Amino acid sequence: MQACLVRHHSAARATTFKIVAATVLAVAGLAFQRGEGAAQTAEPVYSVTYLEVETDAVNKAVDLIKKYREASRREEGNTEYLALQDIHRPNHFAIVEGWSAAAASTKHEQGAAAVEFAKNLNSIRIAPPDKHVVEAFDLAAARPRDGGGQVYMVEHIDFMPPGREVAPSLVKALADGSRKESGAVRYDVFR
Repeated sequence: MQACLVRHHSAARATTFKIVAATVLAVAGLAFQRGEGAAQTAEPVYSVTYLEVETDAVNKAVDLIKKYREASRREEGNTEYLALQDIHRPNHFAIVEGWSAAAASTKHEQGAAAVEFAKNLNSIRIAPPDKHVVEAFDLAAARPRDGGGQVYMVEHIDFMPPGREVAPSLVKALADGSRKESGAVRYDVFR
């Protein structure tokens, strides 16, 4: 079982990603990979996608991601779209998306903005996009921000048997404790 940890803090601290855009819904999470795609249900759909581009194409990638983010946020059914850039490796990006239902996510993936983004990204990417479709597990309301810089942490975790059986309770305890940390804005768990 693979997991992805995304933590959002209101002030700078040891972390990996900075926000690519200034105004976003604060999102964080722990994601256990579910497989190739989302079932067509009325349940919300979330995903985390990792992108890696050529080092001399970072500015072009940022522009492409911002344009795609703005188009995606206007689409029917989009509940969140967070674009992050790795602080230490600026040619690495993470995109966190939320959709009201699988049908909205599928429509987005087949839409003109997604097709154009994929085409433009293809000429500068180093590896194929690494997309993980996830479902909500333990969500909580965000705390008010203090106006400081926005910092996120993204980390993958693998749970192998027998850890896989105890992972849900451990992850819930981690989320509960992390939400109480000074500077934590939001910490959500996805599976």
